[in-house]
Amino acid sequence: MNRWIYPTLFYALAVLVILSGCAGRTVKKNASTEQSEATQGGSEMEEQEASLRGKKFIPSPELATIYFDYDRAELNEEARAALKRNAEWLKTNSKVGFQIQGHCDERGTTQYNLALGQRRAVRVRDYYKALGIRMGRMSTISYGEELPVCKENVEECWQQNRRAETLVRKK
Repeated sequence: MNRWIYPTLFYALAVLVILSGCAGRTVKKNASTEQSEATQGGSEMEEQEASLRGKKFIPSPELATIYFDYDRAELNEEARAALKRNAEWLKTNSKVGFQIQGHCDERGTTQYNLALGQRRAVRVRDYYKALGIRMGRMSTISYGEELPVCKENVEECWQQNRRAETLVRKK
C-alpha cells in the first residue's frame, strides 16, 4: 500500500503547483493610466478607415487624379495642391463617403505593384486626414497594375497609370 501513496501525493502536489501557478495577477491602474488608455482607445476608433467595401464608387469631375513618379509614393507639390482642392470639395460635401484607389504601371511583379498601389492610396488618405477630413468617410484599396488607363508600353502611358484616384460612393 505504501508504494501507491508516494506517487499519488506527488501527482496531487504537482496539480496544486500547476493550478496555483495559473492564477492571474490583477494589475492596479491609477487614474492617469486609465485616462490615457481611454483617450487612446477613443482616438484609435476614430482613426480607422470606413468599411466601404462592396459599395459602388464613381469618379467625380470635381476630384483630381494624383500622379506619382516611377516606383514612388511621395506626394509632390502639384499633388499636394490638387489634394487641397479635393479636400475643399470633400469638406463642402461632408456626407459623401469616398474611396482612394492606388494604381501602378505594368512594370514590377503583381505583388509589388499591389503593395505600391496601397502605399500610394494610404499616402493620399493620410494627406486628406491632415487636411481635416475624417477617416470614417474614406477607405483605401490598391488595384496595382490591374486597371490601367493606357495600355501602350511607353513612358507617357505608364505615367498615366501611376496614380491615385478619389472616387465617391454612388447613391
